[in-house]
Amino acid sequence: MKFQKEKLFRLLFYVLFGLVTFVFFMVLTFPFDLMEKKMIRQIEANTPCLLTLKDSRYGFPVKVFWNGIRTTCPKHILGLEGAGSVDLNIQSLTASLSPLPLLFQQEARIRFVIESSIGTLPGMLTLHEKDHQPHFALTLTEARLTIKETGLSGTFLIKGESEWVNQDILEGTGKLIFTIEEGRLSEFAGKALPIGEVTFSSINGQLFWKEGRAVIETLSAQGDLADLESDSGILLFRTPPENSLLTLSLRAIPKGSLKEMAGLFIQGYNGREPLRIRMNGPLSAPQLSMNGKAVRLGF
Repeated sequence: MKFQKEKLFRLLFYVLFGLVTFVFFMVLTFPFDLMEKKMIRQIEANTPCLLTLKDSRYGFPVKVFWNGIRTTCPKHILGLEGAGSVDLNIQSLTASLSPLPLLFQQEARIRFVIESSIGTLPGMLTLHEKDHQPHFALTLTEARLTIKETGLSGTFLIKGESEWVNQDILEGTGKLIFTIEEGRLSEFAGKALPIGEVTFSSINGQLFWKEGRAVIETLSAQGDLADLESDSGILLFRTPPENSLLTLSLRAIPKGSLKEMAGLFIQGYNGREPLRIRMNGPLSAPQLSMNGKAVRLGF
């Protein structure tokens, strides 16, 4: 019995020693520099963006810490009008690769946290090859971003997931659930709203997309001047993004001074029934109507 125990302890010691040696050897010999350069080359090869880093460091067992990330992308990639490019500055990115799935399943699983001036974006990216094509899966978990731009601003809480083949995420499938706290809407499609800025205590929505077509499952908002709720909505993705086609129907319940203002814009409206709002056309120049009457955006 004593001999068997000694034999078992010796076996466990060798297994533990082998595991520690393997991990230690992997950390010392893992080509972090090569992996980093390859990641940057892949990003620049599959997008028209350029990526530069201020500094980087590595951690156990396979972690990468990037600081001072600067990405330069053409405006049209981000759905912005005009020529030229835009610089996106990210404070830091932490990425952790799971070694076991990569070794035994030939599947790369990368957990990441992106810190920027507008908030935190955590999630996981999974990559594996099927039928000689790269398959991607992306999961966002409790992202929190504070946007202070014109148009729509507020604190965005986002989570969702997506799967796609090759590089085009919008050609895959996915879902997105979002909440906007203390939202402010002052313009749409680059044009000012005729009633001025509208504030919302919260905006909640959920959408699904598949192969270039997104269905707005739910959309509701509670605000000082109106409460909104969607009847239906579809977005057909196009390139460039501003050419994407939107069809959205909303029911709005005006509050306060908006009831009187609505009567000025819509003849015969008594303020007691919900307004029927419809948006139709490309995102760059959508047509807006209320109770069947066209409303002009901008001044």
